[in-house]
Amino acid sequence: MGRPKVYFPGTLWQFYEFARPILEPRCEIVAEPERVYGPEELGAVFAEVEGAILTAFEKVPRSVIEAAPRLRALSKYGAGIETIDLQAATERGIPVTNTPGANALGVAEHTVALILSLLRHTPRLDHLVKSGRWKQARKLIGGDVEGSVLGLVGCGNIGQLVGRKMSALGMRVLAFDPYQTPQVMAAIGVERVEQLDELLVAADVVSLHMTVTPATRGMFDAARFGRMKRGALIVNTSRAALIDDAALTAALRAGDLSGAALDVFNTEPIEPDNPFLTMDNVILTPHHAGTTTRTRERTLKQAATNLVRMLDGELPERGLCNPDVRARFEIGAGPGAS
Repeated sequence: MGRPKVYFPGTLWQFYEFARPILEPRCEIVAEPERVYGPEELGAVFAEVEGAILTAFEKVPRSVIEAAPRLRALSKYGAGIETIDLQAATERGIPVTNTPGANALGVAEHTVALILSLLRHTPRLDHLVKSGRWKQARKLIGGDVEGSVLGLVGCGNIGQLVGRKMSALGMRVLAFDPYQTPQVMAAIGVERVEQLDELLVAADVVSLHMTVTPATRGMFDAARFGRMKRGALIVNTSRAALIDDAALTAALRAGDLSGAALDVFNTEPIEPDNPFLTMDNVILTPHHAGTTTRTRERTLKQAATNLVRMLDGELPERGLCNPDVRARFEIGAGPGAS
């Protein structure tokens, strides 16, 4: 039997050397450097492959999965799986894995950088000085880190790291996460709150670290922004769908919020007419929070290892996103095994 064909995403091609020793002894690679396939194009590619590594840029709806007769494993680079039709994969007996925690440190460090930049107006000061407006820059007064209140909405791997780091810098850190234990939060110096509104009225900076579910999609709407402390800041390095963009735009324009830092967007790349592009109190980064060399290496190696193991008939103990597939997955069996 020949080596199975696997799809490798073009957006990760510059980091392929990290995955090469894991993939090439076992697989035949299908890739086009730098290219992002739409669902229709991806469907044509998937018709020939048995496995794939996916990023946030590849959308894998039911139509793509159903048009891939040989497909038997999907390995997500990163944690978010909302771009994959998990139900369709499960029905086909195709395991889907992600890499929980692999990029946590990189995202946490980026979040800290954005919090500090917002509080001290760093990008705006840089722009004013470079454009010859020294006196105007001198009038822009930043906020204090020590003594301010940070509210974490979600306290998983990334939220915990952010909490530890900002607490060490002197911030009081509150966290809302109904799935996290008080013991874990106490161990990292974070105060647990029972209700989200309790956090919103107290926090000078709110940082989002939750996954997208029917309950969390659009959770930061006009009503939630209205409950936040006037002049507060918001940071989102998690998922764009957590925020109602129109409501955030309105809150920023009205001065209800002083600023925002966003690393994720509902349309990527960001649309040229997006109002955030014209706001000097908004910091934008290109879905880049987890992009450090070591984070890329760690995450890509884990994604490649997950894929090879699944193609060899082994399901990972951690990172399996559709555990219902276990009963249908047998060593050496293809999709739909029972």
